[in-house]
Amino acid sequence: MKKISKFNVYCDLVIYSKTLPELPQNLFLAKIKNLIELTDNFSPERIAQRARFRTYGIPIREDSEHLARYCWSLSTKNRIDSDELHDHLRWLLAHLRSGVKAGDFLHGNYRGYLSVFWGASNGTGGGPLISPATSELLAMHQLPLDICFYVA
Repeated sequence: MKKISKFNVYCDLVIYSKTLPELPQNLFLAKIKNLIELTDNFSPERIAQRARFRTYGIPIREDSEHLARYCWSLSTKNRIDSDELHDHLRWLLAHLRSGVKAGDFLHGNYRGYLSVFWGASNGTGGGPLISPATSELLAMHQLPLDICFYVA
């Protein structure tokens, strides 16, 4: 069986807020902050993008007032060469400050989750293994897991 490449499997740690334009203090190690991408869903660029999508018939959320305005993501894309979900989660969570559990910060004005991109080239099924060790990591950090399947 052909191994899935790092380009077909990656994971994002996503944090979002409706009102606060800055990440929670003391969540990430300082050295990783330049790898975290910020999206402002109410920026002129994002509003124009949604308008373009509408003209092409691409479904978008009509209730944009319920969207979180600020969204940060840290991704394993092109950084982890493994199809093991646990490897991706360990890499992401290793960039939190020592002793920090994501769930300690992701309440009140902040929410978060892990998003897995699982791309398959042949569409024959399968998906990531959620091992007991992976389940323990998710529980320890109180993070939901969103798995998105894509077929080429």
